[in-house]
This record gives sequence, C-alpha cells and structure tokens, in this order.
Amino acid sequence: MPKKMGLPTYYKFVDKETGKQLIDKGTQLVAKGEYCGTTVSQKYSNDQHHFYEVDGEQRHVILNGGQLDWRARQGDLSIGGVYDVYYGGRETLKKGAFAGNESNQFDIETYSRQEIAELISNGAELRNEVEIQDEIEVAPVEAAPSNESLGDLA
Repeated sequence: MPKKMGLPTYYKFVDKETGKQLIDKGTQLVAKGEYCGTTVSQKYSNDQHHFYEVDGEQRHVILNGGQLDWRARQGDLSIGGVYDVYYGGRETLKKGAFAGNESNQFDIETYSRQEIAELISNGAELRNEVEIQDEIEVAPVEAAPSNESLGDLA
C-alpha cells in the first residue's frame, strides 16, 4: 500500500516587488526525493516538478523550473529516480529563446541503483509510475499556500 503524500511545500525564490533573493544559493530543497514528474500550474501555465521524500511524507513542488524541464528532457531526471535538489541561484541565460532573461538554477545529486536499494532495505517505499501519476494528478492544491501569497515564482 503506498504511503500518503503530505501537503506540498512550494518555494518562492525571489520577491517580485523588491527583486530580493529569498533563498540562498546552495540551499537544499529536496532530500532523498523520489521524482514524481510534472503537472502544469493552472495560474502560470508552467511545469511544477514534484518530489516526494522517501524518508517521510513531505512532498516538494518546484515551480518555474525551466532548467528542471531541460534536465528531465536530457534524461537527468526520471520518474521514480531519487535525488537531492539544491537551489543554484539565478543566472542570466546567454542563448536560446530566453536569452537575456534570468532563470532559477538547480543542482541535482542522483542516487545510484545501489543507494536506492539500500534505502528500500532500510524501509523506504518507492512508488510505481501509475501510483505516482495518480497521486500528483489528484494532489490537494487547494490546501497549499495560495498563488497570491507566493507572489511571482519566476
């Protein structure tokens, strides 16, 4: 029986009004997080990346993670993989469609198959892809902080 996901933690990286950085570079956002894939933000129409901590019930949602979108397309993130995710600060993009715009950066540490096997032998419960998709599609977003209280998550 899969473990119940807790209410999500959302991260606000920069204050929209002041431009002040709210999370320091190098801050760990996700520890031993099973990647559960993405959903689309109803308000901002960007991908929301879902991670579930294998040692607890905490779910983390990283919004506006364009770099995470790219990393998933490159195969650096895969559903069911286990990762530590750190905030890498903001960087001005130098090329591509968004050149000149600032983008949140993320550093990712990947757990090996052996490390994942050790987590499982120590009681961690990982999900299969069907369970993951069911959980994030029906995830309770109404109980999470409102988008208005989060401000601009860019």
